[in-house]
Amino acid sequence: MENLMDIDIQGLEDTPGIAREYYDEEAIKNALLLWLTSKKGEFLYNPNDGGILEVLIFKTITESLINKLRFKILNGITIKFAPQVRVEKLNIIPDYERRILKVDLEYTGVVTEQTERLVFFTRANYENVNYTYQDIEYIEENLYNFCVVKKPSQTGKKLLYDSREESWIWGEFKFINLTPVDLYFTQILELCNQA
Repeated sequence: MENLMDIDIQGLEDTPGIAREYYDEEAIKNALLLWLTSKKGEFLYNPNDGGILEVLIFKTITESLINKLRFKILNGITIKFAPQVRVEKLNIIPDYERRILKVDLEYTGVVTEQTERLVFFTRANYENVNYTYQDIEYIEENLYNFCVVKKPSQTGKKLLYDSREESWIWGEFKFINLTPVDLYFTQILELCNQA
């Protein structure tokens, strides 16, 4: 099988300013998420594709609607993504108070033959706890300059040490080489954490 490649659906960039690329299982997961969260008309040469979640628009969340959505998702994945995706489990969990659904999909990927998991919410601005950090290898002045460039897109995000990741985290960025002995450590900390 040839390598699969996809570009990040959120428009995220790698450090040199080029679009972030995903390969193999990550490419499949990225394409699957795009298809699941797209709207009809968003695919250039196929305006009838996408919009699998549009059945939810202006509808009260009921068990019947959830079952209909589950069927549409399973059927669509079979048509669009087989044999690269083999669905193992699909859970759609309603949150009636926030009026959103959590979609939790487990599937076996064709590249690794391992179970992969994709979780998303039907409301785009709901915070998703599954996060992939972008490793930033810069140090000292280069890291400081990186922070200067990225500061406008990191509004409200603080640079904090995450003991689980064993790195300093700033939003989606993980500074894998930053330590308190870095010559620019204080300046980087002040810049990233100023309001």
